[in-house]
Formats: sequence, structure tokens, C-alpha cells
Amino acid sequence: MRIGINGQVLFIDEIEKTGPVTYLKNLLIGISKIDNKSSYSVYLSSKINKDSFEEFKSQFPDNFNFKVLEVKPSWMQVSLAKELFQNPVDIFFTSTHSIPFLLNPKVKVVSMIHGLEYKTNKQYINSPIMALIHPLIISWVLKFSKKIITPSNATKDAILKSFNIQEEKINVIHEGVSSDFYKRTISEITAVRKKYKLEDFKYLLFVSTIQPRKNIPKMIEAFAKALKENPKLKNIKLVIAGKNGWMYEESLNSPSKFGVSENVIFTGPISSEDLPVLFSGAIAFVSCSLEEGFGLPLLESLACETPAMVSDIPSFREIGEDKVIYIDPNNTESIKNGFLEIVSNPLTKNLEGLARKYTWEKTAKETLQIMKDL
Repeated sequence: MRIGINGQVLFIDEIEKTGPVTYLKNLLIGISKIDNKSSYSVYLSSKINKDSFEEFKSQFPDNFNFKVLEVKPSWMQVSLAKELFQNPVDIFFTSTHSIPFLLNPKVKVVSMIHGLEYKTNKQYINSPIMALIHPLIISWVLKFSKKIITPSNATKDAILKSFNIQEEKINVIHEGVSSDFYKRTISEITAVRKKYKLEDFKYLLFVSTIQPRKNIPKMIEAFAKALKENPKLKNIKLVIAGKNGWMYEESLNSPSKFGVSENVIFTGPISSEDLPVLFSGAIAFVSCSLEEGFGLPLLESLACETPAMVSDIPSFREIGEDKVIYIDPNNTESIKNGFLEIVSNPLTKNLEGLARKYTWEKTAKETLQIMKDL
């Protein structure tokens, strides 16, 4: 069987540390370990960072072929479409919510839809054109895909509510957590805290790209109220780790706006090696996100035995079950109370056991089976 995989998001510096990239890299690695019979073509953008690409490529067997396609005039609609006509595959897998409009009819499409977060993103809500185009693109992908994969029942339900699609066409395959995420030693934690200048205080940790959907201004406002209500928390910092995404300015200005500049720290991006250590050293992982397709940072925090306070949204409920503290992300008072509770009475039992149900090996095996069954 010949399988083509959309690798457009891989090895592009500005999007390298995002959930979709983490997902695709781990999926490829997982599949390469269990299938040495099929032939794989992974299609990449000519914008790749060649050093990181070569390092990644070196771990794959001979049945994996990486093809670099030109970005101009259009990577997806021209270069990839042309490639799939000239060198057709049996299955084309995409996890970027897009496919060529002119698609080789002999190619069967399997698509991964991470989530419908665009519905809560100001980037789309405030732009009539984007609000129209994005769902049309997803609708096109759903229509021409033989199978749809979602990372959670929450995303599956959202698709069924928003689009006219048969339920049996959708398969839920959860994402996984890397074995790199586990509780680290005090010496490791001390060294990494020093590296990011997070010494001499306790901290709560938020991890994600800074964008409106993550609801960071309201989280900071609620944190300010918690500090005011309980002065004993004054030595606790809220550490926000992640790169700036779109419309990030309001988030960066919020500590000053709410008078907690001394208690909120933006670290910028965190290396993949340091992230498990920072999770391990935190009082808790916190997220007031308005919408998530899955919630990989929550899963990673639980694997590191770190308590969590997160939004009461379906995807987080699916992962955290009854092992985390939930808040209403639209209610500042609820978030404030969540901060006070997670500091004074965190839930700590069987967090790692909950996380270990999710593995990238399982993700790869179930995804490959979907392709082989077509």
C-alpha cells in the first residue's frame, strides 16, 4: 500500500512548537515502528528548517520517502495537487484541515480534524471573510474524505452539530503523551528553574501559544483577584509559557492592566526537553481556554503528576475525568475560586495513571488500521 502524508506544518520554525506539529511528528514515528511493508511519502514545504528536518529524517526506515514541494504559487493547490496526480498514492492522510481542491479521484483521503476552535477565535469572529471561508474549507475536507479522525469525542460531537456528515464516517483516536513526560527529580527542576529565572518562588504554569482563544486576559484578571483576596499567595507567580501567536497584545498587557506585573511571567517558548521539568516543578497546570479539540498540555501535566485547574469544557472533561479542578472560563469569579482551591487543596491522586492510558503507539496503531481498512 502506498500512503501519502501531508507534512506541510513540519520543520517550519514559527509553528514548530504547536499541538498539530507534535501530533504529526509522533504519529509518523509511531507508524514507522509498526509498518515496514507499506510505502510512505511525506510531503514537506520548501520553507523547512533543513537542520531540524535532517535530524528527524535520520530515524526513519527506507520505506519512508520525504518529498519537498515548492510553496509558490501554492503548496497545497498546485504543488501537492500536481504531485498526487503525477505520483498517485492509495491513501492520502492530512491533519491540517485542508486538501487540494483538484484531487486525483483515485486517491482515498483520510483526514484528522483537531477541533473547531475557529468558532471561538477573535481572528475569525471579527473577520466576516475568515468566518465564511474556514468552515467552507473544513466542509470540503469532510465531504471528500473517506474517513475522518478526531482526537476526542468532544470534537466529533462538534463536527456532527456543525456539519451534515454521517456519524459512522468519524473515528475518535486520542492523541498520546510522550514517555519524556514524567515526574522529574529536584536537581533537574532546580537547574531548569534557574535557566528560566524561576527560582525562589512557587509557580502555577500555563503552556500554550498566546492567542485570544486561550483566554489569558481573563485568567490574569482572576489571578489578580485571588491575590487580593488571599495575600498569602503573594509569593506565587503565574508563569505563562509559549510563543506569541495572533492578537497576543492584550494578553501581554494584562498583568499591568490588573496590577500584577510582579506576579505574572511570560517566558516565551520552552524547549521540549525542559517542558516536563517545568511541569514537574509547578504547583499546578492551569488553563482557562475557551475551546480545545483535545488538550495535550493537560495530559502532559498529569503524566508529570502535576495537579491541574482547567476549563469545564468537553475535551478537558474527557481527559481529566474527576481528577482535576474545573472552572467556568467565562466567569472571572469561578476562575478566581479555582486558583484559590488549586493552591490550598489540589487533587493529586492517580494523575499519572490517568495519563498513561494515552500513548502515541496506540494513536499510530489505530490510525494505520483506519487506512488499511479502506
